[in-house]
Order: sequence, then C-alpha cells, then structure tokens
Amino acid sequence: MAYRGGMSQPQKIRRAANIPAFLLTGGVVGLVLGVLATVLGNDDGRYSTAAALGFFGLIGTAFGAALKAQHCSRLLSRQRLQKARQREIEKVAFNH
Repeated sequence: MAYRGGMSQPQKIRRAANIPAFLLTGGVVGLVLGVLATVLGNDDGRYSTAAALGFFGLIGTAFGAALKAQHCSRLLSRQRLQKARQREIEKVAFNH
C-alpha cells in the first residue's frame, strides 16, 4: 500500500481458493452419499450390489465435484469483483 499522511495501513493477506481440495471434497461427499444410497436403498434384484454401488458412487462423485466446482467459481468471481472495486476506489482516491 502507498504511504499516506504519516500512517501506514495494515495489509490484508488473502489466500487463493484451493480448487483441487474443493473438487476432492465434493467428490468424496458425493461418493459417500452414493454408497449410502446403495446400502440403504431398496434391492430389487435386477442389479448386483457391486454394480449399484459403482453406479451410484460414480454419479454421486460427479455431482459432488460439479457442485463444489460451482461453489468455487462463485468464490473466485466474488474475489475478482472485490478486487476490481478496490482498484476503482484506489484509482478515484489517487486522482483527487
């Protein structure tokens, strides 16, 4: 930050979102929900338990990762918007 009138202002430390961790967390949560759907669901005998577990696990993982990716993109866009606003405020403040 720029030096202004004898007082220095503390800088904020911002951390970037850890995208792989978001996706992995969403995938694991989706996998757990898929396994629970298989174990607690009604067994009609058309498919083996392993096939149902694989199907619901895969679908749950995909949906969980997709939801977390959407959440992460919202966080990133919010951070970019805040930075753009901050730059505009600094630009206006230095021009006056």
